[in-house]
Amino acid sequence: MKKRYKFNFTLAEILVAMAVFSVLLVIIMQFFSGARTLWTANEKRAAMYTDASVALDLMANLLQGTYCTTGPVAGSTPVQMENKTVFELVSNSGKDKLYFVTNSPMELAGGGAVRYLSFQRGTDPSAVSGAADNVLYLRIFNDKNYLLPNGQPLLANCFYEFVTPDSWPAGWSGHNALSTLADARKVVKDALDNIPVANQDYCKPVLRNVTGLSFKLLGGDGKETADKTTPPAGIEISLSLMPDETLIKTWQDMAGGTEKDDFKLKNEVVFHRTVWLTDRAYVRN
Repeated sequence: MKKRYKFNFTLAEILVAMAVFSVLLVIIMQFFSGARTLWTANEKRAAMYTDASVALDLMANLLQGTYCTTGPVAGSTPVQMENKTVFELVSNSGKDKLYFVTNSPMELAGGGAVRYLSFQRGTDPSAVSGAADNVLYLRIFNDKNYLLPNGQPLLANCFYEFVTPDSWPAGWSGHNALSTLADARKVVKDALDNIPVANQDYCKPVLRNVTGLSFKLLGGDGKETADKTTPPAGIEISLSLMPDETLIKTWQDMAGGTEKDDFKLKNEVVFHRTVWLTDRAYVRN
């Protein structure tokens, strides 16, 4: 008959085994936690690249519809005067505003053939994190059905021909009449800037998590031009993003200095796109 041997573990051996198992469990958990964090970060970064590409495609398509005419003549776009268009860049260190007129075939806010657009950064009042200027908005002011902020009158009437007071609509005089291109620019810019963010028919959110928006206007030689009020040969767009609003809020709350610069360098991605406009949009005076 075979002898049966009984193996027993001492308390010390059990404690050592549990300690080793605990260490291994912690290491495994840290590995999976790190892998999950890395996976989530990569997903956010991939989504950021996709979103930026879509936004830049939209901007490029609308900008390539920029044009100007030799008006004002019968049948021309009402805002045209002296071979110039309502096209203006307001530079502000990552918060640039670009205003332009387009005849893009895209359907925008039920407008007619002419649409006055602006790309600007703005703040979503419903953002939980409280980040500021973190949304890229497309603002729309069309020639068909948009009223001025004071309720007067339709845009199509605002840009009645720039000729003589005799050509103004009945009852118009003084500040109500637009007799110069400068007047037209001001009306368009004021209207675009004052569209409420809540009005998503005319102020459309294009992209979130934006930390910078800059434009460079390029001449026919491909170099930056100092003329910010006439259609350029091309436009270089720089769009900066962070993965989420929490990071943006943390960065915005930091005091200026090396730490803030390092945080931005670590978390921000900058995308560039150069849009070359067609011959219709490039006017040599």
